Amino acid sequence: NVSDINSTVITYNVNLSRWDRLIIKYPTSNKFQFESSFVNPFNLKEKVLYNNMPTYIDDILPGAIIHNKYDPRTKLIEYTLRIPPYIPKHIQFAIEFNNRYTLANYNEEKVQGNIAYINVNVNQGYKEISGCDFTGKYS
Repeated sequence: NVSDINSTVITYNVNLSRWDRLIIKYPTSNKFQFESSFVNPFNLKEKVLYNNMPTYIDDILPGAIIHNKYDPRTKLIEYTLRIPPYIPKHIQFAIEFNNRYTLANYNEEKVQGNIAYINVNVNQGYKEISGCDFTGKYS
């Protein structure tokens, strides 16, 4: 019974600053033993979990760049988040990779997939560059 099996929750904490890049590789539901996996928020290309709610990354971290690249050979997605050079305040958000609904047989036992939370802390910071402040406001 699926409800009798406990998933393992794995938590990662990442501290980033301006100009940093976060790269995460994760399997798609097309990969063996990940058939029922999903990411939260579903639209990881544009959103993250901010206060446990799917939120557009541009709303909390303007200027951030997100890129997803799918490798059909390995059935992995490479998620890249580039932190902008101007961070007006400290930001915390998360991404969830959930595989708890996938069951696999391991040594004649049913084994449930894991849940991985990635908590991202982006530190406040900026450096004034003469002539450009990366905010869109020009003086």
